[in-house]
Amino acid sequence: ICAYSKSPEPIEQALEMAGRKSRVTLVGAVKIELPRPPLFKKELDFLISTGRGPGLFDPRYEEEGLNYPAEEVRWTETRNMEEFLWLVAEGKVEVKPLISHLFPIEKAARAYERLVNRSEETLGICLEYPHAAPPEVKPSPLTSASPAKTSPQIGVGFIGCGSFSRMVLLPLMRDLGYYRFQAVATRTRESGIRAKDDFGFVQATLDYRRILEDPLVDLVVIATRHDLHAQLAIEALERGKNVYVEKPLGMTVAECQGVVDRLEGSAQWLTVGFNRRFSPLVSRIKNVLSRVENPIMINYRVVRGFLPASFWVYDPKQGGGRILGEAVHFFDLMRWLVGVEPTSVFASGGTLSHIGTQVHDNFMVNVQFANGSLASLFYGDLGSPDLPVERMELFAGNLTILLDGFQELTVKGWQTQPHLRLPEPQAGYKEELRHIAEAIGEDKRPSVTARDGLWATKMSVAAIEALQTGKPQPLQK
Repeated sequence: ICAYSKSPEPIEQALEMAGRKSRVTLVGAVKIELPRPPLFKKELDFLISTGRGPGLFDPRYEEEGLNYPAEEVRWTETRNMEEFLWLVAEGKVEVKPLISHLFPIEKAARAYERLVNRSEETLGICLEYPHAAPPEVKPSPLTSASPAKTSPQIGVGFIGCGSFSRMVLLPLMRDLGYYRFQAVATRTRESGIRAKDDFGFVQATLDYRRILEDPLVDLVVIATRHDLHAQLAIEALERGKNVYVEKPLGMTVAECQGVVDRLEGSAQWLTVGFNRRFSPLVSRIKNVLSRVENPIMINYRVVRGFLPASFWVYDPKQGGGRILGEAVHFFDLMRWLVGVEPTSVFASGGTLSHIGTQVHDNFMVNVQFANGSLASLFYGDLGSPDLPVERMELFAGNLTILLDGFQELTVKGWQTQPHLRLPEPQAGYKEELRHIAEAIGEDKRPSVTARDGLWATKMSVAAIEALQTGKPQPLQK
C-alpha cells in the first residue's frame, strides 16, 4: 500500500483483495485500524516498511556506509533502488505512462501551479534540465611556471564531495580554469558517479588511497567531515602531495601539531581553507591596519540559521560543534588582522536553542592578544535572518571600520574611499583558489599554513574549555 489517507479504508480493501496466507505491506501514511476477520480467516501477514526500505533513517547505514548482510535483510534501501532501476532498464517496469506533463526547469513555477490548481488531470510531472556540455578545458596561464605534467592544468583529487564542495569549491575551480578534476573519492558510489558526471572527474572511487597514489594528482583537497582532516592530511603529505584541507585542520591541538610536525623539513605544503582572509574588502582592511600602530579592538557578530541537535556538525566525534567546526574561521581572521599571537581566551554562553542538550549554540568569546589588542566573537542562531550573516567592527585610535556581509565596507577617520559596496558578497573563495593556483604555478607556498590551522584550533579548544570551566584559558606558543 503506497498511499496517503486519513481513513483505514485502503488497508481494509487490501486485506479483502489479498489471497490466503499472503502478505500486505504498508509503505504509505495510512490510518491503521486492522479488522480481525480477514486477518484471522486468511492467516494474513501485515507488515510496515519504511519508504525506500530498511536502512532509511539509520545513520550507520546512510552516513557511515554500514550495509546489512543480504542473508539477514534481503531488500535494503539500496538494493530496492538497484532492483527498480534494473527493472526499468529491462523494460519490465514502464514509467512513461506515469508522466502526464513535462516542463523545462525554467518553467518550474507553472508545473507547481498545475499541481496546486489541478486545472486538468495531472498524474506525474517531470522537470527537464538542459543537457550540459562537457566542461570546457581552458588553457592555464600557469603552464610555463608549472612543473612538467601531461596536462597544463593542476590535477586535483577531492577526498569528500559534500554540498560545500559541490556548491562552492568545484564550480569556482571549474570557472577559474586553472584546475583539472582528476579524481574524486566519496563514501557512496552514487555520490561519486554524480560528481564525475557533473564536474568531469576522470575517475571516481570509494578508496581515497587511489587518489594519493595517482601521479596526475598535484593537489589533494580534503573536504570530508572534520574528524578525518588531520589523518588524511598526514597521509597525503607522506605520499608527496600538496594539500588543501577545509577547516578545521584537526579536532584537537595534538592532531594539528602532528600535521605541523610532519611538514617540518618537507618539500610539500599544506594550506587551510580560511577564505575570509582573501575577501577583497578584508584585504583592504588589512592594508589600512598595516598603517596603524595602536592596539585594535574587533567586534565580530555571526548569526547562523538553526540546525537540529542531530546534525553531524554537533556530533562530538565527527563535527566537534560550531565552535570547533566554524568559529575557527573567525578566530583565524581576528589573529591575522591583529598581526600578533593571542594570549588568552574567555567564553560564556551555551545552550539557548537546544535546551536539554550539550550543544553550544549561542556563545560569546573574548580574545586578548600579545600587543594589548582585544577581539570579541558573538555567535548564535537567534535573531532575524534579514541582516547579513556576518558583521565586523574594528576600532583603532580615531579609526572605525565596518564590514557587512563581505559586501559593504565603511571606513570612518580615513582619508580615501570611506565607503565601498560590491555588487554581491565576496567572501574570498575565488581569490583563495586563485592564490593557491598561482602558488603552485610559481613553485611557492600559499600564505595560509598548517601553523595557522593549529592556532585556530588552539583558540577554539580554549573557548570550549572556558565555557565548561567558566575561567579564562591561557594560550601557549
